[in-house]
Amino acid sequence: MKFKWPSEWKDSDAMSYFISDFTSSAVRPSRKLAFWSTLICDVCLYRKSPFVTLDDLKRCLAWRGNPPHCLDGVLDDMLTKHTVVTCPKLTETWSQWGLGILMSPITSVWQKIIPDASEQKSAPRKC
Repeated sequence: MKFKWPSEWKDSDAMSYFISDFTSSAVRPSRKLAFWSTLICDVCLYRKSPFVTLDDLKRCLAWRGNPPHCLDGVLDDMLTKHTVVTCPKLTETWSQWGLGILMSPITSVWQKIIPDASEQKSAPRKC
């Protein structure tokens, strides 16, 4: 199956805008962010892999040999919105999940063997 590029890919004026870097203004154009965010997700789905790098995306999404100059800003925006996560964060999340799965039965058994200290009742001590 061949990758389906968006219709703007054939429009030189539109693509000149899309591959250009963000201007120095603090507000990033939502149209440009939406275009690249959608395309990055489409590439991941097409490849059947959630892993991408900035350099890989610049090569993969180059238009007529020109890499998109705004991708670092797009990825920053996606990170802020939690649309993507960094590999260390993903590893941390999976590790926490796995540890939780492992610890749940151990904790359950441990609590049956040694009840929680707050639940234990002790007789008054005699001196």
